[in-house]
Amino acid sequence: MKRVAAVFLAPALFMGAQPARHRPPMGELFMALPEAINGDDGLGPPKERLALPSRNVLDESHDYLLLGGEAGTPGIELRVFWKQDGGYILAVSRSGEMSQECDIFESRDGRLQAATKAYLPSYDKGLLYSLPSQGSAIAVMTVDQAQPVTVDLLQWDGVRFTRRPPPAISGLYAQRKGREVHVHFWASGAGSKLQEVSVHAGGQDGIQITAANHAFKDGAEVFEVPLPAEAPESDRVIVAIEDENGHEQNAVVSISDPENP
Repeated sequence: MKRVAAVFLAPALFMGAQPARHRPPMGELFMALPEAINGDDGLGPPKERLALPSRNVLDESHDYLLLGGEAGTPGIELRVFWKQDGGYILAVSRSGEMSQECDIFESRDGRLQAATKAYLPSYDKGLLYSLPSQGSAIAVMTVDQAQPVTVDLLQWDGVRFTRRPPPAISGLYAQRKGREVHVHFWASGAGSKLQEVSVHAGGQDGIQITAANHAFKDGAEVFEVPLPAEAPESDRVIVAIEDENGHEQNAVVSISDPENP
């Protein structure tokens, strides 16, 4: 009688292991972009611009990098979106006083290849594409109004971007008044409720404020977030705001202090 050898499959192999994810650091991805994007635009060459921590926000754990701009020099956002096969695409958004542009690059054979038309076939240069510091949806916003309004959301599913209805909240910006941060946003859809506002001052370890059942009307809204005494002084915060339908808006915003211009 023949003996049959028992074969045991590791759980990961039996169930189908997730593809390994590997990418260079976000700074290296910025350096690998075409010179038309990362060239010297008034704030110095790429290496010098990366070495400005007071202007920049780096979050490797969420595949995000913001290089802050100034008057006449656009800010640059980079965000990696992972594909189901373990590869990735890199979205790059530049916004300034005079123009806004968004490009998509796909990692192929260790190089970044232009792929905007493949992933954003309906790309409109007249709109601002705001990349998420967390989450997986690009907010498409108007730029010809006093207050930007989100008109579309492009949700990444690991293969492509699909359109989602815009959230009830958009157009984030913030002001500091004494020991408070006033979070301004544009509300649409009367009767909707604000679920949560998170303010991160001086890094990711910030202050979380929950605003349950805070109903708002159409138009401009302001939510006041008190800063405790131990909060670090910072001219830049990360704001996350969520409505009752689970739509979340994330933005890295500069805080202006009208009392001390």
